Amino acid sequence: MFQIFTVCEEALETLTLSFALNPNALELMISDPSFKTFLQQVLFDSLGRTIRFVANEQFFSIATKCTGKPSVITFFIHFLFDIVQNHTKELPDHSRDVFHLLCNLLRYSSNCGIPLPKHEQLLTTQIEWLRQAKVWDWKISNRC
Repeated sequence: MFQIFTVCEEALETLTLSFALNPNALELMISDPSFKTFLQQVLFDSLGRTIRFVANEQFFSIATKCTGKPSVITFFIHFLFDIVQNHTKELPDHSRDVFHLLCNLLRYSSNCGIPLPKHEQLLTTQIEWLRQAKVWDWKISNRC
């Protein structure tokens, strides 16, 4: 099992280096729907916490260091908002990792002055989702 984690870690590091050496490839990948599927599988669906942790680190580096274009960070932030809002009920234990990466990217974009289109809409939707999650958690807690 350790070998699988090591191979995944090395593959993600290689992907990061590849995008750092060829930023145009990253810009092409973020427009490919299969890249979103890959991101979701590695960042959220993966059963290995170690893999999700390494993916979190590597995709933060990819989003912030591989290209100077704000569109890449914006892509990742919108993508992660979508996962948090639409998929966390499926695997609630995995949402912490995605939320952590989302917070780090939001902090980075704020510190660097990167504007986020539709940021108010995203935050309003997230606040509503958190309210629903609180009600959902309360209902589950009171069933026992």
